[in-house]
Amino acid sequence: MLPLSNFCPRRLFLCFMAVFLLLTTAQARENQVDVYIAWTGRVGSHEQVFLSHLEGGHWSKALQLSNSRTMAFWPAVASDGQGRTWAVWSQYDRADGETSSLYYIRKTGSSPWSRPERINTGLKKNSKAELVVDGHGVVWLAWEGIDDMYPDIYVSSWSASGWTTPRKMHQPNRVPDINPRLMTDEQGAVCLTWKTFTENGYRPLAARLSDTGWMHVAGDCSRLKQSMQAEVRALRLPSFAAFVEDARQGRVFLRIQGRKMSALPLTVLFGAK
Repeated sequence: MLPLSNFCPRRLFLCFMAVFLLLTTAQARENQVDVYIAWTGRVGSHEQVFLSHLEGGHWSKALQLSNSRTMAFWPAVASDGQGRTWAVWSQYDRADGETSSLYYIRKTGSSPWSRPERINTGLKKNSKAELVVDGHGVVWLAWEGIDDMYPDIYVSSWSASGWTTPRKMHQPNRVPDINPRLMTDEQGAVCLTWKTFTENGYRPLAARLSDTGWMHVAGDCSRLKQSMQAEVRALRLPSFAAFVEDARQGRVFLRIQGRKMSALPLTVLFGAK
């Protein structure tokens, strides 16, 4: 046993501080990253939407969000880092699939999810929903909607009275506008990308949300998307194969560094499983 004269309180204090800093750094990193996966799976004779959240390095138990009597598909998820989470998906109104609607649920903290509610878009078909939360805490929804013949790109935001009136993101045209993608950067600035048809095939378009509204910009936010792919690979997320039967039917939804958000296909990140 060492004599008490050799005992160094300063050394003990430094060791304690080192452990404390390691724990707080790890906790801070966990708080900076919020990851969900959502996918479509069969229940009986119908396709339903499911959700799982990364908690303590493991995926939570799969939660069925929809209870469709037809087919539910293409879920989207977003959280604001303050305990609020939203989920949106598409659902056929009838078995023939001629029309489809968007449905949403939300939750705050540890409270249960709300009951699914239909979003009144005024459109015949609604699909490929995207969700993000901007730097001011506003939830933005983008999707592909059909009112006549060709799909167009629409956006809406969440307010105290519900979802705002849908806004078409481009001038009237007679060509398809497809595949919306929403993402935010480190400052919470929102970028929306999609593709429009031209005589030379599809070309990308993009718009950014500023303090004065949406502005069309050059480029397609590809650098932001590439950085998100690299960052999620670095997270080394656990396998989802135990409950996702077909990775082609799912996506991963990320909030990194507080405000940086995007959705990526499971197949792109991990390969089909």
